[in-house]
Amino acid sequence: MAAPRNTDIPSAILNAAMTLLQSASFAEISLSDIAKGAGISKGTLHYHYKSKDDILFDVVDRYLAQMEDDLYI
Repeated sequence: MAAPRNTDIPSAILNAAMTLLQSASFAEISLSDIAKGAGISKGTLHYHYKSKDDILFDVVDRYLAQMEDDLYI
């Protein structure tokens, strides 16, 4: 029996990046660190995000969307 697939890999990548950002600066975090935290290979990470900056943009977008949601609760 094959292992179950994680179909929301971009979310796993962003979750890993956000977790790592709690204890290190973005400059100190490598793509390997993010991939390891997401439980994926670097190749899979590069399939979904072409650069570390692209991950940062999505992390910021997610954070700002959460802040906006919190304002309207």
